[in-house]
Amino acid sequence: MECFELNTTEKHSLILITDLSIVTVYYFGDKIMKYMLCWSISPENYDAALDAFLDGGAPMPHGLTSLGRWHAPGSTRGWLLCETHDPVALSHHVGQWAGLLNIEVIPVAGDAVAGEAAARVRAS
Repeated sequence: MECFELNTTEKHSLILITDLSIVTVYYFGDKIMKYMLCWSISPENYDAALDAFLDGGAPMPHGLTSLGRWHAPGSTRGWLLCETHDPVALSHHVGQWAGLLNIEVIPVAGDAVAGEAAARVRAS
């Protein structure tokens, strides 16, 4: 799977995963960002996805750290919380599984960041 960085600014990078989907990844310089990957398996990919997970365990590529992975009963849906400062590492992991899983990538922040953002909204 190939990843191409299409557009880069100081605060935004758009990564294209060829022939599969476009993933937008936000990052701020070298600051580590957290992402929630929400995945589901379509019925036609269930056996292949299960085999791939059992064979390899879905390790993280260099530069991407798993903070936790959860599976719904029956393992047709799941969530991966990870962190990175490297949007290419995140796109690499998504690209490794995009042929078997439907994956949504959501940047997430903790209460401190959300509270600061809310305070800025109130102040404006």
